[in-house]
Amino acid sequence: ERFGEAGEVAYSDDTGLPRDAVYHVPSPLEPSPLARIWPRRLRSQPLVVTLHDLIPAVYPKENMPDAGVRRAYWARLELARHADLVLNVSQATARDAVRRLGLRPERMVVTGGGVTDDFRPPASVDGARESLARLRALPDGDYVLFTGGMDFRKNTSGLLTAYAGLPEDLRERFALVVVGRLGRDDPHGAFREQAESLGISERVVLTGHVSDEELVLLYQASSLFVFPSHYEGFGLPVIEALHRLHEA
Repeated sequence: ERFGEAGEVAYSDDTGLPRDAVYHVPSPLEPSPLARIWPRRLRSQPLVVTLHDLIPAVYPKENMPDAGVRRAYWARLELARHADLVLNVSQATARDAVRRLGLRPERMVVTGGGVTDDFRPPASVDGARESLARLRALPDGDYVLFTGGMDFRKNTSGLLTAYAGLPEDLRERFALVVVGRLGRDDPHGAFREQAESLGISERVVLTGHVSDEELVLLYQASSLFVFPSHYEGFGLPVIEALHRLHEA
């Protein structure tokens, strides 16, 4: 419906699709059949592909331990090699595409990324904290925020270790709030046990999945945002946090 506000929308298997248009694949790794993502009858048209990241290519052992998955991943990335133009969400992704896929630099365009208008500075931090308190109990006072996940590259374990290494008075002043599901079966994964073993469990909040409304409030009520990720294609949380501080 949102796309329809900007122009005509049709499915890729619609026989009425114009044959003189540029065909754009916004995500070549979607788990849909190739014939649906790139219909045969349209393969003579100019092709544009968007790459969001090449994380599995950078960390194949961690992300693709199964040989079948690896074959499927590299086969699907052939779309980028066939493309007349490749849109990349960041300079980092564009460099990875050149280095790891052998794509020509002149075919790379960096588009950047952005967030919705929901991510904005609060009218008042106190007001944001009051609204947040109606959704979730947090330690009193200031807190440091991290939005991550269970993927090892997010470096949640490293963050907990670093937080435990802070002077006690700093930990007393600033709690640590970790947002995101951290395990497949347990929303906290192994990180609750790690926090307990480090002696910081009383100052660490593991929220699990949160709603968009709560996520915005968590940014607005925070004192500091940290992002110790080892690797990102773009790193949307950094932009979300910046919008908490500055009007776009």
